[in-house]
Amino acid sequence: MKKILWSVVLLFLTSTACVRKSNVPQNVLRMPLESDPPTLDWTLCKDHVSITTIYLLQEGLTKQDANLNIVPALAEKWDISSDGTTYTFHLRDAKWSDGVAVKAQDFVYGWKRLLDPKQAAEYAYFLYDVTNAKEFNQGTVKEFEKVGIRAVDDKTVEVKLKYPASYFLHIPAFPVTFPQRQDIILASPTQFAEPPHLRSTGPYRLSEWKHESSLVLEPNPYYYGPKPSIAKVIFYVVKEDSTALAMYEEGQLDVAFRIPALDLDRVKKWPDYRPEPILRGYYYGFNVEKKPFDNVLVRQAFARAVQRTDIVAALRAGKVATKSWVPKGMFGYENAIGLDYDPKKAKELLAQAGFPDGKGFPAVTLMYDSLEMNKLVAEKLQYAWKSVLGLDKIELVPQEWKVYLDTLDHNPPQLFRMGWGADYPDPNNFLDLFTSTSGNNNTHWKNKTYDGLILAGAKSQSPRERQAIYKEAQKLLLEEETAIIPLFQETIEMVVKPYVKHFTIDALEYPRVQDATIDLTAQK
Repeated sequence: MKKILWSVVLLFLTSTACVRKSNVPQNVLRMPLESDPPTLDWTLCKDHVSITTIYLLQEGLTKQDANLNIVPALAEKWDISSDGTTYTFHLRDAKWSDGVAVKAQDFVYGWKRLLDPKQAAEYAYFLYDVTNAKEFNQGTVKEFEKVGIRAVDDKTVEVKLKYPASYFLHIPAFPVTFPQRQDIILASPTQFAEPPHLRSTGPYRLSEWKHESSLVLEPNPYYYGPKPSIAKVIFYVVKEDSTALAMYEEGQLDVAFRIPALDLDRVKKWPDYRPEPILRGYYYGFNVEKKPFDNVLVRQAFARAVQRTDIVAALRAGKVATKSWVPKGMFGYENAIGLDYDPKKAKELLAQAGFPDGKGFPAVTLMYDSLEMNKLVAEKLQYAWKSVLGLDKIELVPQEWKVYLDTLDHNPPQLFRMGWGADYPDPNNFLDLFTSTSGNNNTHWKNKTYDGLILAGAKSQSPRERQAIYKEAQKLLLEEETAIIPLFQETIEMVVKPYVKHFTIDALEYPRVQDATIDLTAQK
């Protein structure tokens, strides 16, 4: 088995372009991507793989620094009205990667495209704080001119909100809100997000994309900010974590993420090992429209049968078992909320649902994206539900990432694995995910009381009041209705070559490549 694995790795290495030759220093950073990006159209992106790449290629009105503080980006400054509902952004003299000036109209076009019902963009709800944005997206307002964004002139973007939102400056730092070039999209409607059509506003531009193999990024010559120190970034599509680690050990990658559980004990002893805490939760969701999970008692029974600490121990990584959906380290964290492991109660709940000792329980499909860690977690859950509840008809079905996302979009299974990393550091970002209007809510759970709580939390300017609101919302989501089962909060287990300096992963899980350098004298 080991010989077969290494044969596959060596074949991959010898057939992959841009492999660094030994003893020839290169100012190149090589990193793995767990999948080919499903899309680099930032209006339609919805997954971490795509967004990781887009953050190096594009920028918005604002951006977050390494500590998640909001700083100017394409807007060099902004004004906020005294009532907190009108934001006026003043653009700097920035250009796209082809030398064309960035204009306020590019933001208006980009936001219109995001909200256009025909696009069916899953992140459209991100703009629902904006006046008439929700109404336009849902078709009750037909004229986009009624939506609260306009170009005052080429250099000024005005945004009007329905109510003050304390987190709003983080919204235009997220890729779906970035400007779009109407001329490029109209000229190449199906290819504009691919080289050579793709235009960038960020520190890098995409010079090459070999689908299912690699992406090559080079500095954007028209970027307004400091030129990146690293002359080339190569993302290799490496779907197996064990393969990525093998490539790292062979000197074919400069960074590797998601160290396999079986390798962690030895890797932790390396000087180049780095665990990084991130604001990412890992959960299992129920499709509440499919039997037997349309019954809340069944959902509660499944939740009560899960011992989170066993799962975390099996992963051997720095994961943190948690019942709270809002992650530790973020305002709104509530680990006292959620359903504890209670095998006796789990059996009672299943019996109340009509399935004593699991008798008569139907077959269930449990689906996950096929990373090694996800397989291990799925097997632990399958065993828990069999040993505690007596259920032996839970079929594990892995799918490749892009196929998996498509399945969740169109026909979510009864049980599915998913994670959520913070798009901005506020509990609204985690709890808004499960509102009735969220395009990312694959549970299909809808609750008007919950929706009202999340809206109230967004409107409130009082931290104490918001804390109480979000506590009530989490009790509804995790205990009373049990739409999901949070399992643990993730960390990034990574290794970084010693010649790669100043490379970090921020708490939103994005590589700070623009801050990194390569020490050519230290390469071997």
